[in-house]
Amino acid sequence: MTELIGEVFSKIFNDNVMLATIFVSMVPIMELKGGIPFGMSEAFWGTKALGRWQAFWLAYLGCCIVSVILYFAFMPIMKLLRKTKIFKGLANYIDTRIKKQSSKIEQSNDCQSVEVDKEVKLPSSGLNKKLLKMFGVFVFVAIPLPLTGVWMGTCLAVVLGLNFWETIISTFLGNVVAGVIISTICVIFPQFTHWLIYIFLILVVFVIIVEIIRNKLSKKSTKNMQK
Repeated sequence: MTELIGEVFSKIFNDNVMLATIFVSMVPIMELKGGIPFGMSEAFWGTKALGRWQAFWLAYLGCCIVSVILYFAFMPIMKLLRKTKIFKGLANYIDTRIKKQSSKIEQSNDCQSVEVDKEVKLPSSGLNKKLLKMFGVFVFVAIPLPLTGVWMGTCLAVVLGLNFWETIISTFLGNVVAGVIISTICVIFPQFTHWLIYIFLILVVFVIIVEIIRNKLSKKSTKNMQK
């Protein structure tokens, strides 16, 4: 199985492991978390496999490109999807998920603002709220789990009202932390590097199935309440 996947990617990218690593890191859900072990895997690339920092920076570059493009493209794409019958449901699902995450960050910010007011006895400023939102996005992206990368993190930042540089700083720094964690695991357990990709893919499928079931159950409960 591993050899077959390696041969397929070798043919697609003409044995250019650097280009392949950048490409994989730009794919939704896979992102840097999949790009690093993919580029470092000797099971896929043999002697052409990348070193730790090569894989890290190439995967990081791919994610950074995505974050910049997505900041400007997210809202127009969502508007376009909502106008189509086929992708309207997908747009609503993405919108619902992002709003849930943004509301969690907003609630966390409100609680922390109240604590600051009580201790310092000063009203919470707009700057403090911005910094707390940025920190929330940073933590969200820094956790190396499925659906917590720069794709969702950038969209989350846009919904929270962060400007371009606030979004870039939050997602880029969070991505550094996630990348260091993943690359360190690959260095400590090099023999299991390609298995990290499989484990991650299994987690991705599991999360997607759970989200689909949860979405259907919430729709049923909403319909029952309306009745």
